[in-house]
Amino acid sequence: MSNLWEIDARVGAFAARTTTTYSSVVHENVNSGRVSKTSTSLLAGVGTALTVSSHCTVRVDYIRLEQVKEKTFNRAFNVDLVTAGVAFVF
Repeated sequence: MSNLWEIDARVGAFAARTTTTYSSVVHENVNSGRVSKTSTSLLAGVGTALTVSSHCTVRVDYIRLEQVKEKTFNRAFNVDLVTAGVAFVF
C-alpha cells in the first residue's frame, strides 16, 4: 500500500475583521472616516494531492466562504477560491 493519492475535506467557521479608511472630496467639502466590521462565515472545501515521485507532490484545493458580509455597501457575497501548488522535497 502506498500514499500515492490523497483527498481531504474541511468544514469550519471563518472569522475576519476588516477595516477601511476612506476620504472623499466634493467641491471643497472633505468627508473622511473609518469603518470596521467583524464577521463570521461558513467555510467548506475539498482538496486532492498526487505524489508524482518520491520528491514531488502536486496539489489542488477548492474553498468556499458563504455569505461574507460587507458593511459599507450593506451586502453579502460568496467567495470561491481555487489554489494549485507543487511541493518539492530535497
